[in-house]
Amino acid sequence: MALARRSFLFSALACTLLASGCGFHLRGQVTLPFQTLYVNMPVNDKVAADIRRMIAASTNVTIVSQANRADAILELLSSGRHREVISVNMQGEDRDYELTLNMTFRLTTPDGEEFFPPTTFTASRTMYYNDDEYLSRASEENVLYNEMQQDLISQLLSRLTSVEPIPHDIKSEELGRILDRERAQGQLSPLWIIVGEEPLLAMEAGDALRFTAKELGYSERVVLAMSSVSDWSPLLDAVSSVSLFDDKKIIELRFLSSGPGVKGAKVLAQFAELVPQIDSTVTVIHLTQTDYSTQKTTWFKNLAASGHVISFQPVSRAQYPACIKERLRKQGQSMQEQALNFFAEQTEGNLMAAKQELMKLDLLYPGKELTLREVEDCVMNVSRYSIEDLLEAIAQADVARTTRTINGMQSEDEPMPFVLMRVSSFLRDTLALTVDRQAPVMPSVRALAGQLARRSTPAKIANMLARCADLDRLAKGLTVQNKDDVWSELKTLCVFLAHAANRK
Repeated sequence: MALARRSFLFSALACTLLASGCGFHLRGQVTLPFQTLYVNMPVNDKVAADIRRMIAASTNVTIVSQANRADAILELLSSGRHREVISVNMQGEDRDYELTLNMTFRLTTPDGEEFFPPTTFTASRTMYYNDDEYLSRASEENVLYNEMQQDLISQLLSRLTSVEPIPHDIKSEELGRILDRERAQGQLSPLWIIVGEEPLLAMEAGDALRFTAKELGYSERVVLAMSSVSDWSPLLDAVSSVSLFDDKKIIELRFLSSGPGVKGAKVLAQFAELVPQIDSTVTVIHLTQTDYSTQKTTWFKNLAASGHVISFQPVSRAQYPACIKERLRKQGQSMQEQALNFFAEQTEGNLMAAKQELMKLDLLYPGKELTLREVEDCVMNVSRYSIEDLLEAIAQADVARTTRTINGMQSEDEPMPFVLMRVSSFLRDTLALTVDRQAPVMPSVRALAGQLARRSTPAKIANMLARCADLDRLAKGLTVQNKDDVWSELKTLCVFLAHAANRK
């Protein structure tokens, strides 16, 4: 029985190795969400060699020899063997063992983003003692460990098939370098997705793509505007149609609604499958924003896996002066510090208007350092403020910005009920954090609420919440003692919060 069992083990192991090494699995049998893989293990390592053979034979992935050429990097973080006695004979000698093999892998992008985090795979076998054994115990143990190794590699392959695509997210400052590289290669990537809430940056990215496409001979342009109720077939028609003059084509798709709808999602899924086959068409998809639910949709993940995603977020107050400086540098100008601070205050939250003001300054004062007087004479107050700006100013104890933001929101006729609702909600989160630093607060507001909580007390925040309730009644036309103008009272409350943040 022992001999037969061990013969079976040898046969099973031989078949496993033969299957992995001789192409038993057809290439392309399993499709993974990346095209190239670097196995970060020694070249002569047997485990690494078996992994490379298995992936090359069973998937669509090409194994590369350099990490900088890979879409994904597979690392073996640790490996361990363990042998435990599970029975002894009458003389107290070890008879049977439980053998265990562990391997911990991690799969990342070249930038370190994880397809899956460190994950441990485990296999175990029982090694039985027999006086009539044909093989030595050492040989049998080696056979079992080899068998477990192949088992773990199979588990790894199964895990690889379940990973989700990671969008190739390009920062705005990287776009120029990528376009330069593709310009040198003479061809643009077939799919670009521009996502962002900053209209100017998104517009400039689209301009840069169109300019590069024109340079490379993409002379035909098709613009499609789609909504959730549109007929999406023109997108597939535009991709599949052949120009009479065999010209390269650029297609621009703009969303008129937040999502494509059911029919549009199906068409986009089909389109994502076509993208790798397109060599004479560039498609640029413009999205105003993508929330978490959108990013989890099949159509978005498929598109992101097939193309470049360029993300733009609104420029923060802290980043804004540096952004203005860089734009001044590109047009051969600079600003004195006071002038820069004034310009930032006048144009905050409205980068599109800031660009127009910078163009005026370039025409009036070309190639010089701008003074405060020159900027004051030229620049209009075109700033735009939001409730997020207000909460940030309060949390950062910036009294001047708090006052400026309230005044701006009042001039823009922001709806008072909405403003009071957000301020009250922010204070409730802050109050929770003053009592318990681990309180369940939404991640989007935790950082700001935490700043205010660290600088204030529960009593102060509770008092401000009571005043918000008074302001809510005042905004609804009810009488509140010693209070008559809701905007004036709100300004007083917010300034007090920002000022109080400086002193507990």
